[in-house]
Amino acid sequence: MRRRGEILLKALEMFEEVVYTTADFTRAFLSSTKSDYRPLHNFVPEPHKTIAGDIKRNMALKEMEAREKQKVYNLISYLRKDGLIKMIKTGGESSWKITAKGEGKKENIKSQLSLLIPSRKYIPARSKETLIVSFDVPEKE
Repeated sequence: MRRRGEILLKALEMFEEVVYTTADFTRAFLSSTKSDYRPLHNFVPEPHKTIAGDIKRNMALKEMEAREKQKVYNLISYLRKDGLIKMIKTGGESSWKITAKGEGKKENIKSQLSLLIPSRKYIPARSKETLIVSFDVPEKE
């Protein structure tokens, strides 16, 4: 589960490194290793044996891709409205760049995330032995 602010932090870090056009940022953000925001890459369609099944699968994939792109466009809109990124027009092309306010917000989110207690991640150890755990919950009287 993502913590609040992680997606925003990752987006601001990406804008810090490179000046992106909207299309380039969308493509980079959806496929980036910085982003855990990749449901399209985890989409495993069921095997279909008919052409109609393939068409349905392709339509479902396109709809999913369109929804994810819209989420990224909404993120860019949010960043722009809050003044965290600004549009730069060079030639006939417009791109996005992080602002000083965006830098401050990025540092603020980083410091907030560093203060949080780390989430508990239990990685069970493999064993050939069977372990049975039993406990009793007392009834209230």
